Amino acid sequence: EGLRLRLGNAAGQSVDVTTLPAKLPDGSLVVTAVDHEAQEDARRLAWSGAQPATASLVTDKPMTLMRETNGEVMVVLTTRIEEAPQGEATVGVTCGSGCKAVDLPAREALAKLPTGQWTTFGVPLKCLSVAGADMRKLDSVLVLRSAGKLQLSVSRVALGASNEAEHVLPCKVM
Repeated sequence: EGLRLRLGNAAGQSVDVTTLPAKLPDGSLVVTAVDHEAQEDARRLAWSGAQPATASLVTDKPMTLMRETNGEVMVVLTTRIEEAPQGEATVGVTCGSGCKAVDLPAREALAKLPTGQWTTFGVPLKCLSVAGADMRKLDSVLVLRSAGKLQLSVSRVALGASNEAEHVLPCKVM
């Protein structure tokens, strides 16, 4: 509750996903419904590679995750790679105007996930904080960006402990 899926491209166009299928006007990112545990309970995100595009979970009001960041909490995605990234791919967050948006390199980590198989992928909140995100005022709690072709399905995004993710985005945490 309080989150919505927004698509955006390098030209500054954005679309809030309210019905499916949904796509950006230039076709650089398309979202469709797919099945995981129930009919149409997951979303397939398909980047065309024509230009960089993002899929973001945008908050209705800024969210604070400082306490969770101080622990071993991470954003955990239940995901299935349909087509591995063929260009730069990142995972990040945004935290409003005057705040540094953070994009962590994720191409290698996503490419290592099993293709065509559901798995869990974790992004440690500490990694996002160390990279410069202000975890006190997040306005996007997850931003997936790809500059090349990429297809992945997501059935769940949640905060979780490190033992809840089969694969974890590597990063340097102080």
